[in-house]
Amino acid sequence: MKSTFGKKTLDLKLGLAVLTLTAVLSLSVYGETIIERIDIEGNKRVDELVIRDMISTHPNEVYSEEKAMADTERLLASGDFESASTTTSEGISGTIVTYTVKERPILDKLDFTGNNSIKEKDLVEKLQVKIGEPLSLEKLENSVEEIRKYYAEKGYGMADVTYEIDDTIDGTRASVNILVSEGEESYIREVNISGNTLISTTKIKLLIGTKARFWFMFGTYQEDQVRDDMWKITEMYQEIGYPEAQVDYDLHSTEKGDGLALDITIDEGRPYYVNDITVRQGKLRDMYLTNIISMIEVHRDEPYTPQAVERDTENLRNYFRSLGYADAVCASKVLLAEEQPDVSV
Repeated sequence: MKSTFGKKTLDLKLGLAVLTLTAVLSLSVYGETIIERIDIEGNKRVDELVIRDMISTHPNEVYSEEKAMADTERLLASGDFESASTTTSEGISGTIVTYTVKERPILDKLDFTGNNSIKEKDLVEKLQVKIGEPLSLEKLENSVEEIRKYYAEKGYGMADVTYEIDDTIDGTRASVNILVSEGEESYIREVNISGNTLISTTKIKLLIGTKARFWFMFGTYQEDQVRDDMWKITEMYQEIGYPEAQVDYDLHSTEKGDGLALDITIDEGRPYYVNDITVRQGKLRDMYLTNIISMIEVHRDEPYTPQAVERDTENLRNYFRSLGYADAVCASKVLLAEEQPDVSV
């Protein structure tokens, strides 16, 4: 009787062991792991319970990488963290999921240094960061850039704007000092253009938005405007068949020292002409081909312009869509000849 009881107990233990092994093997086969616990690391200012409320991953659930990734995105979207990540490790009875965060300190003080010509209240309006909110480095850098642009609009084109951050010992709070080096009030007094033989200086100056100072008008240096002007000049040369034209500029003090001089240098390059035009379409009907030829703006032996090819491509795409081919695709390819200035379209 005693031995029988022992045998039944042994059989029961073996049965449980087999069931447990089967369950483990089943989870392994399907690539699933059960979460044993959730750990939170790196938080000092934000309470752990607040973080746990923001994540949807919980113990005793099947671990999902997609779910954990969504959790980190949710943490970042809260604005409290500069970074958030997850790692997994093997525990005793399952997987341990660890969320590691880097908190943003609370901005509790903001000062300006060096702004002698522009009032602080005018600069504060350009800020994207606010006292009492988590400090975002991206927003702070954007704020500094906006202040720099504002100085340029006020005639301080060479103003330099930077910032310093002073964190508390525990890193939960921070103060920011925005440093301004205004330089001298300066406007663009001269716009000099060299290297242009095909397009007159007057025509180029009328095209660009950057103008020399005249009485109390114009002359404000704006880097974005100058870069846009360089592209406008490049496009002007492309339109007359000079696709390799290059335009550069240099900004420096005038010889008199009364402002800035903008020197624009143009390398016109060589002209290119259309040597051959090919239309490829496997199921193209004759009447369609006739219409296409008549619609093409680019012609043989004429100057090649990238803008004309782009317009032709868009017009042909719209033409076929007007015929009911909503998914019509029209693409162009340009081959530049190496030895002579010819292109094939």
